[in-house]
Amino acid sequence: MKHIFLPLAITCAFIQNASHADMKSPYRGNAVRQTIDEPCDPWYVTIGSGYAWSYNVDMQNVDSRWSPAVEGYNSDLNNASFISVAAGKTIYDWFDFESEFLVYQQFHYQKFQTETGSPFLPKRYRSFDLDNFTWLFNLRLHLPLSLEWDTGYFSIGPFAGGGVGVGVNTVSNFHTVGYSSTSQSGNYTSVGQVTRKNSLAWQANGGVYLRPRHSGVTFNVAYRYVDSGEFAGPSNVMDNTQAGGGNITAVSPWSGRLTSSQIYFFVKLEI
Repeated sequence: MKHIFLPLAITCAFIQNASHADMKSPYRGNAVRQTIDEPCDPWYVTIGSGYAWSYNVDMQNVDSRWSPAVEGYNSDLNNASFISVAAGKTIYDWFDFESEFLVYQQFHYQKFQTETGSPFLPKRYRSFDLDNFTWLFNLRLHLPLSLEWDTGYFSIGPFAGGGVGVGVNTVSNFHTVGYSSTSQSGNYTSVGQVTRKNSLAWQANGGVYLRPRHSGVTFNVAYRYVDSGEFAGPSNVMDNTQAGGGNITAVSPWSGRLTSSQIYFFVKLEI
């Protein structure tokens, strides 16, 4: 009898120890791989960088107080790099919910114009700088661990997501330089005050990720479209034309939107 009870006792002790280990482990196993890969629903932080190509701003509110121009007032804002940081949590192995903060290099508006109906100041150059930072709440859908493509050394999978938040746009160095056909030089400058506007921002993205096995680090590359909100020009400018005499003049503030296509890379670190 003791030869029967001894193996049974050893087997029961092994099962009991294994079940206790499973209860205490904060990690989830994978039915396909039979490996321990990552924590269940972990918290994480990300840090990333990328490049943004801006679109036409669709300038609005350019009324009769602004001189008409053959070329109009629309233009893009050139291109800029950016950095991003985020913190969030994985939910049910399918979703990441996070708060992201984006800071861009300075954007620039530049527009050369030919005025209609003025023989004295037929040409002018308008420009301003635009600074933006954007705060977003994002939701990202990705494959669960069991459905990722496992190469043996790392796993690969797609993701897609979107987010909404607030864009803060600051317009500065707003000025106009006019060229006079009589003096053959730039003979006046109109300067506007610094303005800031907060408005709704949103983004949509898609990409792929690569995660080394037994690692809490994920490498991601993606494309996204970002609407960083509306900006507004100054409502008062110093008018240095001969008629203006350097006085402060009320004008209708321009308005437009900062939108861009972006390619970016970010690293996700589970904590």
